[in-house]
Amino acid sequence: LTYSCSLLIAQENNQAIVKTYNTAELKKDFLVWREKLEHKHANLYLYKSKNEIDKVFDSMYLGIDTPMTAIQFYSYISPLVSIIKDGHNYIHPDNNLTDYYNKHALLFPFHVSYLDKKLWIDMNLSGDTTIQVSTEILSINDVDVDTIMQELLKRMPRDGYNETYPLWILNEWFREFYSYVFDHPAKYKLRLKKSDTIVSTTVNALSKDSILHIRKKLYPERV
Repeated sequence: LTYSCSLLIAQENNQAIVKTYNTAELKKDFLVWREKLEHKHANLYLYKSKNEIDKVFDSMYLGIDTPMTAIQFYSYISPLVSIIKDGHNYIHPDNNLTDYYNKHALLFPFHVSYLDKKLWIDMNLSGDTTIQVSTEILSINDVDVDTIMQELLKRMPRDGYNETYPLWILNEWFREFYSYVFDHPAKYKLRLKKSDTIVSTTVNALSKDSILHIRKKLYPERV
């Protein structure tokens, strides 16, 4: 059961990104989503009891006490997928919103892999040739990797308690999901570890087209 938390975003311009919805609109949308899950989800209570799920729903509903943009609303409700634990149930931002980001937003210019609870640079797409592949990322914009991964993983679908699927998703689309939760900064301050050396550096965020261009140039076999 897929839920697109769009709140009917239709226009492709900055207004769609910054538009703020009042609490009444958000609560109405939330109740529609809850009703769909309760009436159409075949195994909503497979891993958590109805009482436990109801408490989460009620708490989320009561927590809608300030206006939000569509992407903020996505970030707010999406952790429920890791509570339901059904790999076929996921939440994603509206296609119009993600299309806008893909065309206009600046993104994290690395492809990464999360292995052994560490985040590694798998492809350097930043244009900064001093940063080597297989370098470990310790923090991004002063947020440590453990915190980042915790925030992202709790928004990923999974079957039961298996973490393989959510990790696979983030290893493929880390930059996109990072942006949904941590926004689109123009620069990324990184703490990096290579061998036993820890360094700090700052790289510019890049558009998706620029990232793809560098990827085709440096890693043509992986495009």
